[in-house]
Amino acid sequence: MTVVTLSFALLAAAPTPATAATRPALAVEETITQGSATLATVDPRGAKRCRLVTLGPSGRQRAYKVRGGRAYGLLLRLRQHALPGGWELSLRCGKRNSAAARTSVAGSSRGHGTGLVGSLRVRPYRGGAPADFGGEHEDQDAEGAPGLDFNPAELDGLGGGEGDRGRGAVEWALSKLGDPSYHMWCLRFVANAYGASKAGFYSAQVAANALRPRDAAKGVAGAPAGSLVFFRWVDPNSGESLGHIGISLGDGRMVHASRTVRAEAPDAYWRSRYLGWASAPSSWPGRPPASPPPVADAPSPPTTPTPPSSTPSTPSTPAPARRLLTVDNRVTNGMGMREDATPARLTTKPWIRCSSRGCNLGGTERGTGGTYDAAVCQTTGERTTNGHDSSAADDANPNRFESTRYYGIRMSNGTFGYVSEVWIRAGDRGGLGLPTC
Repeated sequence: MTVVTLSFALLAAAPTPATAATRPALAVEETITQGSATLATVDPRGAKRCRLVTLGPSGRQRAYKVRGGRAYGLLLRLRQHALPGGWELSLRCGKRNSAAARTSVAGSSRGHGTGLVGSLRVRPYRGGAPADFGGEHEDQDAEGAPGLDFNPAELDGLGGGEGDRGRGAVEWALSKLGDPSYHMWCLRFVANAYGASKAGFYSAQVAANALRPRDAAKGVAGAPAGSLVFFRWVDPNSGESLGHIGISLGDGRMVHASRTVRAEAPDAYWRSRYLGWASAPSSWPGRPPASPPPVADAPSPPTTPTPPSSTPSTPSTPAPARRLLTVDNRVTNGMGMREDATPARLTTKPWIRCSSRGCNLGGTERGTGGTYDAAVCQTTGERTTNGHDSSAADDANPNRFESTRYYGIRMSNGTFGYVSEVWIRAGDRGGLGLPTC
């Protein structure tokens, strides 16, 4: 069975009494396929006793009873042998009719009969944009998914361009690595990363149709950091083309919600289904980036010679240098030391136990002797130690160390994160004169 690619217009919210006399509204996909499923959005504008009326190429009408009152979505399963060609659909509620929504049915010329719709299923409207439907798990933007973790009012005055919005979204998304609560909610995860409580699209495929991703041939490596990356995916249970979505990290990797939130390069499965990238919708407000953007080195302006002065000048203090840090990922082993089985890695917060708290930054793992380029600031966070607090066997170990100091690291690809100085060699500890993050 062929499944149609979905797209539809977002309708106005539920009417107020002042607009109750306006015409009902109906939106449907411009091209649909015999035997496929498609979604129509319905807004009766407060009217009752509604019917969905179809008019096919044969000139005959069919009417299907639908509920009235509030906006909702209809999942239409089309007849396998619906007549191909032009159709008109309208919503008739009492004496008030919507404008005709025109669609074209594609399929075999063996189509026959006057019916278009084989079955109807209602997607309840639960608030927000009428495209935000509840229901089964395949409704990727439905109620029940994880919600926002901050007050949207905090975003007032964010400003900035797409780059700022993208950096803030990437930082938030990477802070959720390992989080299992977004399983089957890939679209909601990406929308939340951009500060939107609801995506405003029925599925990732609908979002792709609306945003028109590009540069599919270049792969995810061609997608700018912070952009949305889209993939084909069909639900094996319902047969619906729902798609998949992630956020590009700008280096050929993406962060996306699979069984858990993961940052990785697409494997062969996803590479073969890549649709391209697009910028986030302007309706998604974005998040304030937690870290400053990387600053490119600028050429020094020409200096003007100054005449000698009788008053000795005070030498200026040079800005702290970016410092290359060498990792020491060893933990105590009684009076000796051994390599920790878990590598050091950057985190989005100056915290410990980030594997369970979702603040690890994937792709930043380092063992002893590895380096981070480069430390740009320092801050205070949760206490870290390379010793065993529950054992006295290492209390006299001279290499046992604990600290609440963290270095802020700016990597060459622009990634910003924190690492405890505990996991840095002894000669690089102590703050290095770096400013406060």
